[in-house]
Amino acid sequence: MLNTIIKNNVANSQKLENCLDFTQSQNNFHTLLNKQDTLKLQPINLSRNQECSVHNNSVLPEHHIIQNNNIIQDSSLNNLIQKNYYSEKVINENPEIIENGNNKDDKDLKNKEKEEVEEEVKEVSEFYLKKNTVIPLFKPIYNESAVFSVDSSKIEIIKQPTDYYNKIKEQILQAKHRVVLTALYIGIDQVDLVQTLHKALSENKSLRVTILFDCLRGTRTSHSGESSVTLVAPLVTAYPDRVEVALYHTPELTKPLKMLLPQRFNEIIGLFHAKIVIGDDNLILAGANLSTEYFVNRQDRYVFFGGATSLSDYFYDLALTLTKISYQLAPHHTLIPSGPDPTTNPLQFRQTAFHALDTFLTNWYARTQPLRNNNKVKRSKLSKNTDTIVIPMLQMKQLHIEENERLMEIIMRIIDENSDYWKNIFITSGYLNFTTEFKNLLNEAHANVDILCAAPQANSFYKNPGISGYIPAVYTYFERQVHDETSNKDLKVHEYIRPGWTYHAKGLWASYKNEKTGELLPNVTILGSTNFGRRSMKRDVEAQVLLITDNKKLQKEIAKEIDNLLNYTVIVNNETFDKQERQIPLPVKVVTKLFQSMF
Repeated sequence: MLNTIIKNNVANSQKLENCLDFTQSQNNFHTLLNKQDTLKLQPINLSRNQECSVHNNSVLPEHHIIQNNNIIQDSSLNNLIQKNYYSEKVINENPEIIENGNNKDDKDLKNKEKEEVEEEVKEVSEFYLKKNTVIPLFKPIYNESAVFSVDSSKIEIIKQPTDYYNKIKEQILQAKHRVVLTALYIGIDQVDLVQTLHKALSENKSLRVTILFDCLRGTRTSHSGESSVTLVAPLVTAYPDRVEVALYHTPELTKPLKMLLPQRFNEIIGLFHAKIVIGDDNLILAGANLSTEYFVNRQDRYVFFGGATSLSDYFYDLALTLTKISYQLAPHHTLIPSGPDPTTNPLQFRQTAFHALDTFLTNWYARTQPLRNNNKVKRSKLSKNTDTIVIPMLQMKQLHIEENERLMEIIMRIIDENSDYWKNIFITSGYLNFTTEFKNLLNEAHANVDILCAAPQANSFYKNPGISGYIPAVYTYFERQVHDETSNKDLKVHEYIRPGWTYHAKGLWASYKNEKTGELLPNVTILGSTNFGRRSMKRDVEAQVLLITDNKKLQKEIAKEIDNLLNYTVIVNNETFDKQERQIPLPVKVVTKLFQSMF
């Protein structure tokens, strides 16, 4: 849609696209400090063709686009591109163009689209549920996103952190062509993991390894000066042509702000948070970082997709796309920007990043087109042999990518429209801080809702020295808001509490009731890195998928996953929050209200 508007109204469309910035005012970042930081970040000299100009070199003001030769105001880039964007770019089928761009028309358009979704869901639901298949009910989602058919017999639900670690090492040692590891960070104690990578590289000359983690967390040093960078740097030195280490840096933390905020505190601004493991055509999606506590006594979720070639290719391509906009680790611990520096030129960085990700998403929508149902027959399936599909949902609001935020409401509406079928919605988050919009969806849900979060004792910051020791109180405050303010009488809040363990799992499950056995079986789940909170939606880079399955065996395995999490839980009530140790200090309440999106 955006490309159509630009083509019709602006002659120099390429220059215009390169100048669009919808989140931050045009600041003169080129005159900011050029001082090298402790990691020797090398500045980028912008060439003349990188400068932004439209017609007479005037800069397009923030939050504006050009339509019908007039400059109009719009709330975000995604208002134009999120609805039907990729399908329009691929099949060019009746693109809708907003004529005057006023707020009333935008709202009318959104309301019309919602009504169309609800009407379609209602029409097809009864037919498909009688056929014991739910995949076609999610057509409003997979018609607008990349979609993958996966072999349900090769999906493994990993339940224990030790098994997750062993699976990672197994995939590294068995890989012949490619290994990808992405996480917030790699723990400085993970010498064994680095040695496993070294062993695989030394034994297989055709193996290539890509490692991607967050720049702020990955360069945070211990008292002895160690960090994720110092841990993996020897791999780059030993195998410079086959190992790529990249560190993503948020454009929100510019150099002046970075000089003011010390290490650790600067991480509140935004982080790379996606957790992906690839070994050739096998994929693991998880919520766990690559550190010892996550492999021993920190409960999370981990799902292995064996032989998932296309899905693995998607996440491999995603990792490569993100590395191209991240710092590259060179020998001697030097970090080199791959393009515009996010700390000194965040405007150009955002433009470059959005263009790369937009191209990635558009290409993958086209590549998965053969699987998608393009005809108008509403009662056709993706394929006769398809019993499990996976739909990626990325969330990178700082880069204008908001798939998770865009699709969550549709997913919840589909489930709620069929509440006679789906009896339970189960949600878990290690850091419970739901957005207002998500809380409203849960309050309106007709199915029973169970929420599982970490008890204060299961929060990794519990009894930490200094300011971080108050973080469990922050999440208790959020938890109590959900518990006290809900209007859904069928909503329950559970806490994970297990001696010696912390809790970090995240996910959503929708379960139906088996008529023969009476057991609840989940056939819809969301898994990945998102915590369903304000921070996930607004600040961090997240990667997750929607998995829908008609396979009964897989449904039972997913049900066991829920049971495994519930083994160490208690249901909270008013008495829970009335205990002395649950009282929230006033300063914590004030800080929490002021900086909600940072938790």
